Amino acid sequence: MLLLACSSTTSDSQTIDTPSALPTPTAKPVPTSSTMPTAMNTRIPPTSTPKPLLTATLPPHTPISKPMPTKSQVSPKPTPGPLPSPTASPVPTATAIVAPTPTPTYPPTQTPLHQPPNPCLNVAEEYRKRCEESVAADRLKESGQSGSYYAESFDPDNISKAAKFNFTELDKFSRMSKLRSGVGHDYSFPSAEYDPDGKSCRSMKHYFIPNGVPRDNASYRTTPHTFEWMSLKFFAPADGVITNVEYATTPDGEEAQFSIQSADYPGYYFNFLHVKPSEGLVEGSSVEAGQQIGTLGNEESWGEIGVEVRVNSRESYFVSFLQVVTDQVLEAYVDRGLVSVSEAIVTRGQRDATPLACGGDAPPAARWFQGSSKFNPDDEFIIWQFESTDNWFFFDGN
Repeated sequence: MLLLACSSTTSDSQTIDTPSALPTPTAKPVPTSSTMPTAMNTRIPPTSTPKPLLTATLPPHTPISKPMPTKSQVSPKPTPGPLPSPTASPVPTATAIVAPTPTPTYPPTQTPLHQPPNPCLNVAEEYRKRCEESVAADRLKESGQSGSYYAESFDPDNISKAAKFNFTELDKFSRMSKLRSGVGHDYSFPSAEYDPDGKSCRSMKHYFIPNGVPRDNASYRTTPHTFEWMSLKFFAPADGVITNVEYATTPDGEEAQFSIQSADYPGYYFNFLHVKPSEGLVEGSSVEAGQQIGTLGNEESWGEIGVEVRVNSRESYFVSFLQVVTDQVLEAYVDRGLVSVSEAIVTRGQRDATPLACGGDAPPAARWFQGSSKFNPDDEFIIWQFESTDNWFFFDGN
């Protein structure tokens, strides 16, 4: 509420009628008249007849801070007028507010009471950073400033060839798992294929097993590595920026998972897991296609690559790495027996018709397949998971 202060200047005050000017007091004897002398601050000289003064009728004793003005005994009778204020203060001007004016109100769009609620507060901690990034990108996109975070759209029949370089040393691997396989753990969050109930799970990335690993599951644990797996190199498939970096500690040291956000194809992300980043590469580092970005993070991991296309925070798709490579990159796979990209993919319809359950003590976005060695182990499932062409494309000679 806006309050206006009363003015203290005489020019803004109402006019006050005052008595005629009093004569200048002089040291005269007290008059003998019965009229009360003016209550002045002038000392009264003693007289020879004090008794009449003592018997004079005096007004009731009332403490006052200032003398009350009276009519002069000498001056002519003034024209009656309003009495002055007891405090002899100027009368408040007409600007004083008697009835306050209500404070104006505005629509919420003009004066918002609070920021929009954070939709990521109830998201599991491992997804919160990604959620907050997506929400921020959503707001930028809505304002026409989407930048490179999202793809404008996604057409499964017209996927951009964003990868100009292979992500690893292909000649050091013997097989690759298929998109939507039952290998490893569920990897479908946050796409529309993710099942929060864990009844229809799938791996939306490719695993690559190094050379020297036997094809039968029974021999896997007893067969030594034929070379040091941690020497395996990984490369940037495209020009871009490193983002979504998360570190973890293993018996072989620190490793990380991260994404390379394509500079030429907004919304395309290459996801790397179990990689020891090259020195100097951190969140926000720029990389060029073909640049080495690290080596395998520990001796017990396999090579892995996932490709995600983000349209907005609620629409995301995983596709095969082979669907986004140029023809030149694809030639390396053709040389190892691949006739068609479809040979490395289980379709969504096929997986929905033969669903795989998942669960266990892993985070919701990485639950183990039921029947695997990590969750309700079943020998038949374990053999199928490791050996079947339902899950793997084996390179020629392996």
